[in-house]
Amino acid sequence: MLSKRQLQMGEVIRHALAEVFLAEVFHDPQLQNLRVTISSVVMSPDLKNAKVFFVAAGQEQTKAVVTALNKLVPFFKRTLAKKLQIRYMPTLRFIADDSFQVAEHIETLLHNLKK
Repeated sequence: MLSKRQLQMGEVIRHALAEVFLAEVFHDPQLQNLRVTISSVVMSPDLKNAKVFFVAAGQEQTKAVVTALNKLVPFFKRTLAKKLQIRYMPTLRFIADDSFQVAEHIETLLHNLKK
């Protein structure tokens, strides 16, 4: 179970990353014209690591996007350090969030059972 501090820090980082994705233009071909939604940020108990779960709208090659985002972790850390007043900037790891696809698949299966 996550502590209150982990949840708060995760939300602060999630909102800051969302602002970065709205403001920045990325020159990486995998990230150009990419609409990213940060679905959640899960902090480690010591607040030194953060798993950033995201959904990329209209992208079929999620592995390539994950690789491109993880290459830009130093940029994200610098940008967040300027925005946030926290003692230690956690190490970020981007992970594609497939929970929406799983939910859609389950919904489809349930709909087919009704027929």
